[in-house]
Amino acid sequence: PIDEANWIRVPNTHEAIIPKPVFEIVQRLTEIDTRTAPDEDCVYMLSGFLRCGDCGENMIRRTVTKKDKQYHYYYCSTYKRGEGCSSHNISEEKLLTNVLAVVQHQIKMLVDAEALLSDIEKLPHEQLGVKTVNMQLTALAQEIERYQDLKAKVYQDMLDGIVSRDEFKDINARFTEKLNRAKTAQAENEAKREKLLSRESRGFSWIEYFKEYRNVEALERKMIASIIDSIVVYSSDKIEIHFRFEDEIQEMMEWVAGIEPDYANDMIREVSVV
Repeated sequence: PIDEANWIRVPNTHEAIIPKPVFEIVQRLTEIDTRTAPDEDCVYMLSGFLRCGDCGENMIRRTVTKKDKQYHYYYCSTYKRGEGCSSHNISEEKLLTNVLAVVQHQIKMLVDAEALLSDIEKLPHEQLGVKTVNMQLTALAQEIERYQDLKAKVYQDMLDGIVSRDEFKDINARFTEKLNRAKTAQAENEAKREKLLSRESRGFSWIEYFKEYRNVEALERKMIASIIDSIVVYSSDKIEIHFRFEDEIQEMMEWVAGIEPDYANDMIREVSVV
C-alpha cells in the first residue's frame, strides 16, 4: 500500500455522499458538549450555544417547580460551581421567544438584501454610493493640493526671511499633519470605491444556510447549529446573538448600504428580553 504521506488528495472530485451543509452541521453538534440531561431523551434546544456575558463559560439549565408547574431557567456554570461570577439567571421561555424573533428578523433581512443585490448589475454607479465617494475624493484631492501649495509657500517665506526657521518648522509640521490625514482619507475612499465597483464580493453562497429557514415558526436545534455561533447572556433582560458568517454578513450589509444607506442599521445583535 502507498504510504499516507504520499497520498494525493483532490477535493470535490466525486459527489459527496453527505451534502456539505449537512456534514458541517453534524460536525458542529458533535463538537459541542451536549450530553443528554437526566430523565431526558434528547438534548436541550440551546445546549452548547449559551455563554455567560461576563466569564464566557456555559450557561446551565435548571428547573424550578412552583404550584405543580415547572419553570426552566439558565444560569452561569461558574456561579454554580461557586467560583465567582453571578447567576445571570434568565427564563428559558423568554430566551427562546426572543431568539426566534431575532432569527426571523435576520433571515428576512438577509433574504431581502440578497434580492436587492441581485439587481445590482442594472444599477448605474451613481446609485451604488459611488457618486458620493467620487465627490469626497474630489474634495480630498483639492485639500491635498492646497496643503502642498501651503507647504511650498511657507518654505519660500522662510527663504525670503518672512518667517523664521523655527516658525517654518512649526507651521510646516501642522500642514504636514493635515496633509497626511487627507492622504489617509483619500486612500480609504479609493478602497471603498473599488469595493463598490467590484463584482467579486457578491458570492453569497453562505446565505443558503439562512434561506432554508425563511419560513421558520419555531426554533429547532438543527437550525440553531446551522446559523447561530453563540448566544451571550449578560443579564435577564439583555442577550447578544452571534450568527455564523458574521464577516460575510457585514460585507453584504456594506454592499447594501451603498444602495440603501439606512438598511445596514437594521441588523440586530443585542436583544432586550421582555
